[in-house]
Amino acid sequence: MTDNERDTHFQNAAKLLYYKLAALKGSMPPHLNDDDWIRAEQTLIAQFAYDLARHIVWEAMGGTPNAITIIVADVPDLTEWPILHDPTQQSMWREETILATDLSECPEPE
Repeated sequence: MTDNERDTHFQNAAKLLYYKLAALKGSMPPHLNDDDWIRAEQTLIAQFAYDLARHIVWEAMGGTPNAITIIVADVPDLTEWPILHDPTQQSMWREETILATDLSECPEPE
């Protein structure tokens, strides 16, 4: 896998998550405190990660929805950004890494 593929393979999924987060922010009452907003945002991101993991297992292995739930349940949650197993890849999202993305190029979802 190239860095370009890593940056672009799930670009549409990233756009979906971005717009869901924007919609969430727009639906929150203005008096909501920061802790409630952070929890709501984290819940949405966790749901997206879970659904993406299920999608990947389904596409790669097939099987029944129950079997996929069992497989995904065995995958531990992350406590830090994962280290890639391909020695040609660099791990992203360490504190020293800055990711700049021009979101103005993202089309509105249909």
